[in-house]
Amino acid sequence: MEKTSKEGFDRVAMLPPRVGKHWFLDSVRYFGIVFDLLEGYDTCLFMDSDLNFIEPFPELFRMTERFDVVAAMGSRRITVPTVETIPPCFPEYELGLILFRRNAIVRKFFDEWQRLHFTYHDVYGNNDQGSFREAVWNTPDLKIDRIPDEYALRWPFGVFMSHTVKILHGREEIDRNIHPEACSLDNVRNIVNEHTEMRVWSPRSKRWSDGVIPGAGWPQDRTI
Repeated sequence: MEKTSKEGFDRVAMLPPRVGKHWFLDSVRYFGIVFDLLEGYDTCLFMDSDLNFIEPFPELFRMTERFDVVAAMGSRRITVPTVETIPPCFPEYELGLILFRRNAIVRKFFDEWQRLHFTYHDVYGNNDQGSFREAVWNTPDLKIDRIPDEYALRWPFGVFMSHTVKILHGREEIDRNIHPEACSLDNVRNIVNEHTEMRVWSPRSKRWSDGVIPGAGWPQDRTI
């Protein structure tokens, strides 16, 4: 089902109802459906609903001129087991922001991702990152690259960053329900780029919660 939106979109396509026991099963299936819906397009940017944009990021689309798929490295590196043994130095990808090209190898990759997740959902559980990782491993001709955390900053977790953070990824209610002193999304937006040198984000620090950056006031041209 398609309709024209009055909210600034040229085209809105309604996805079919869920069929899987876990919503991750449908999440994986929807990538293949969206691939088919995008006939006539070259590139797709998938975004989770908990992304928050600080600055424009046109450079990400330039990445798809060279790579088939672009995504951030998984914050926890490996969260679930895989069917076949994969080296631990080959981590998962964070799937909150994915760019992909609409070509034959990506279609092949999505098919493998869906096959793995539906066949071995008891291995991966309610998590699509493990099956994505294994599908990448099983598709050696796929050209994929990782983008740095500044383009999908998992701010509810501790994370290292450098230069300008452009995209935040996370829901504050998840962290603040457990840690009421944790920084709010508004505070993150206000202070995360107060300086752009190498820095560590610690969301549960009261200093961050009060809006004070450790090391703020350093000269902007300082070399570490």
